[in-house]
Amino acid sequence: MKLIYYDIVLYRMHPEDFLSLDEWHKLLAAAPTLREAALLWLMAGCGLRVSEVAALKVEHLDGTGGYLHVVNGKGGKRRTSILPKPVIDALDAHLQGKDSGYIFEGRDQGHISTRQIQRLLDEAAERAGLQETRMGKMRQRKRITPHLLRHSFSRWSLDAGIDISYLQHQLGHSSLTTTAIYLQARPNHRRKAYEKAGFDQLLSPH
Repeated sequence: MKLIYYDIVLYRMHPEDFLSLDEWHKLLAAAPTLREAALLWLMAGCGLRVSEVAALKVEHLDGTGGYLHVVNGKGGKRRTSILPKPVIDALDAHLQGKDSGYIFEGRDQGHISTRQIQRLLDEAAERAGLQETRMGKMRQRKRITPHLLRHSFSRWSLDAGIDISYLQHQLGHSSLTTTAIYLQARPNHRRKAYEKAGFDQLLSPH
C-alpha cells in the first residue's frame, strides 16, 4: 500500500475510507429530519468540508443555476461549486422558503458548529448500523466522519467519469496533485479512460 499525501496529513487509502453507494443510501435513510438529510447531501453530494457546510448561507445558493458559492474555503479562498439536483431538492425541503441567513442555524443567531454536525452524522451512522470505531496510532476514531463523505464524493465523481480538473475545483484543492490521490485509490478510472480513447485498438495489429 503506497503512502499518499492529503492536505499535509499522511494517509493510507483503504476501501473502508469510502462509502459504497449501498452504504450511502442506508445512511441517508437514517437521517431523522429534513435538516440532517440536507447536511448529508451537502457533504456527500457536493464534497464540501464540514466547516464550509456550517457557515453556508441561503444567499450563497443559486438553485436556478445549480451552483453554490463557498466563501470560507480553506485558506480563506472562495470558489463556486456545482449543486446537483438531489442536493437542491434536499435544501429546498429543509429551507421551506427561507430566503436569507444561515442554512443551518446554531445558538445566538449564529450557525451550527462543526462539532454538532459531526455529532448528528455519528447518530445517523449509528442508526444505519454503519458506524464503527477504529484504533489508530494515537487514539480511537470513528469510521463515518464528514471527511469520509467528502472522500466518497470524490470517488463517486471519478467513477461517473468527471474530469479530475473539474473535481479539483469542486473540492477547492490548490493543487491537482492533492486531487490525484483519488485516482490512486480508484485505478479503474484510468482503465476506462484508456478504453474510451481506443488505446487497445491502437496497440492491436490491423
